[in-house]
Amino acid sequence: PGDQGLPLISHGLTALFMFIGNNVLLELRLSGLVAGMLTVLATWLLGRELFLRRPSHNPEEEDVLLEENGGWMAQLAAALLALGYGTLHFGRLPHYIEHSAWGTLGLWLLLRGLRTGSYFELGLSAYLVGLAVMVGPSGLVFITAGLLWWLGVSILRPAISGSGNRHFTAWALGLFVTLAPLLGTWLHTP
Repeated sequence: PGDQGLPLISHGLTALFMFIGNNVLLELRLSGLVAGMLTVLATWLLGRELFLRRPSHNPEEEDVLLEENGGWMAQLAAALLALGYGTLHFGRLPHYIEHSAWGTLGLWLLLRGLRTGSYFELGLSAYLVGLAVMVGPSGLVFITAGLLWWLGVSILRPAISGSGNRHFTAWALGLFVTLAPLLGTWLHTP
């Protein structure tokens, strides 16, 4: 684990499965399978949050929904991811796909925290995005996506700019607290 300069927590899921049994190869593959399934679940949750629409009723007719709640789009995204070649190929080993699971869960919690205004969900989102960076350097994609979403929120919803600044501060502080232990390692080895 020390050859990439990553902290030991980045190998937590693999270590948990290796602790359970005696067959190291089986537990390694099992942790990759769980990480792949967690990625598909996170994609479904993210799709539900992205395409969430409040159902509206037609005033002339009773109980007729004019909009669907975005469930079919989330199911389609999760199915395409689950059946995709990349997921099937890279899901064999956890270090190839685990950062996608944590990062996608973090982005889902970011959108959910923005919708509900929950500081806990925003902090947990920052932790999961930071954990994606800890697992592998490709987790930086999720920090970039999160920052772009914050930029979009500030541009498209200026009415919440006052509370949005506090929410962004909570998210950025959670991200800093998560990644602060890595700063010494990153500064020591460029």
